[in-house]
Amino acid sequence: MKLTTSKVLASKIEKLVADKHLNRNSTVFDWLMQVSRGSQRIRPVNVQGRGNYRTTSDRTREITSALIGLGIEFRLTNDAPQGGKTGALITITTKVKQV
Repeated sequence: MKLTTSKVLASKIEKLVADKHLNRNSTVFDWLMQVSRGSQRIRPVNVQGRGNYRTTSDRTREITSALIGLGIEFRLTNDAPQGGKTGALITITTKVKQV
């Protein structure tokens, strides 16, 4: 298990924004900031709407590539019944120490 501090992680995220690899207004940026504050779980699939007008947005690829770029260890699992596509769960195994 790796250990990092919230300051180091926040500076790495800001570097990704400065290099234009990440948009500050994206949900991926929000999830990465939650990780820097100590969040251990990310659910990268969002379902919006009802009935025939339902939209599923899957950001698993974007968030996992950003986590790999930041050097954060994680585990990708699926906790949906019968392995549904909206049950993606990313569990952060790197310990983030709050400074």
